[in-house]
Amino acid sequence: MSTRELKTAVASIQEADASMPTDLDGMRGALGDLDDLLGVLSSYGRRLSSAVESLPGATPDLRVNEVDGPVAPEFVCNQVAIHLQAAAAGIDQSRTAVRVAHRLSERLHLQRR
Repeated sequence: MSTRELKTAVASIQEADASMPTDLDGMRGALGDLDDLLGVLSSYGRRLSSAVESLPGATPDLRVNEVDGPVAPEFVCNQVAIHLQAAAAGIDQSRTAVRVAHRLSERLHLQRR
């Protein structure tokens, strides 16, 4: 996914936020879509983490800040990958919560029939 595609996805989500569903059917649909979105986002974060880990180390040592000395690019890439994995794990937890909310909305929908 390119940067442009990510920005387009963000814009679409922001538009959806402006038209929040106000009925049970709309909420059920939105929860299902959010579940799918979180799954894709988690997977993308994990793939991005793998890609960062395998970046070539052709650059010289990097300065992360002005206080510490230079560090190897591999160290920085490894840290980026670790944080992306942690973000993906957090997204997975969010997805679990959304999935529970979606199931609850399904039950409520079935009871209203």
